Amino acid sequence: MSGMLRSWGLVTAMAVLLAAGGAARACPFCEAPDVTLSQQLHLADVATLVQWVDGKAPNRDEGFAGSTTYEIIKVVHDSSGTLKAGERFDIVRHRAGQPGEMFLMLGSYTTVIEWGSPIEVTETSFNYIVQAPTREVPTAERLRYFIRFLEYSDNLIAGDAFAEFAGADYKDVASLVDVMPREKLHKWLAGDIWGDRGDDPRQSSGPVRHDAGPVRQR
Repeated sequence: MSGMLRSWGLVTAMAVLLAAGGAARACPFCEAPDVTLSQQLHLADVATLVQWVDGKAPNRDEGFAGSTTYEIIKVVHDSSGTLKAGERFDIVRHRAGQPGEMFLMLGSYTTVIEWGSPIEVTETSFNYIVQAPTREVPTAERLRYFIRFLEYSDNLIAGDAFAEFAGADYKDVASLVDVMPREKLHKWLAGDIWGDRGDDPRQSSGPVRHDAGPVRQR
């Protein structure tokens, strides 16, 4: 099922709830979403906001896989106890970027940190991710945080907020019937679901892939 059909399914279901004020037992349209950004953050052993510093392209003749240097701006959490703001580290793989571009870096930790793929963020999207309620908070209460971002101009944020709703039970969605953006839902149903953006923001987020290699701190 395409992302657009999943999107229409959820919006249609929300519209039905708005019209009827009741809850459906299950979503007949939606597939299970990818792991959302807040889930990725809280599943990671280490999480940092970093900025791109430098990158070295791979050289197959020399057997060099390439590398990328990042500088830590903020440590969100760190089970390794080794990361500090202002420090730099290298990952084994070249990642394109420009000096000062910011990324959320998530990783697992046993004896070394294994970094996942960097997630490009702005100050706004980073704050959206780290301020999101955790899974310990009741779902209906969590959705109240995400509902205001469903049509946000940043596709990373809008797509993640949509994924939170797509993965929620309908009884929790139905509990928000009085605070749903009715005018926006009507507009989505009347035309292009994503308005002038013309694309599906759900494609912006995805699960952590620990493929960047072990960290080498400087």
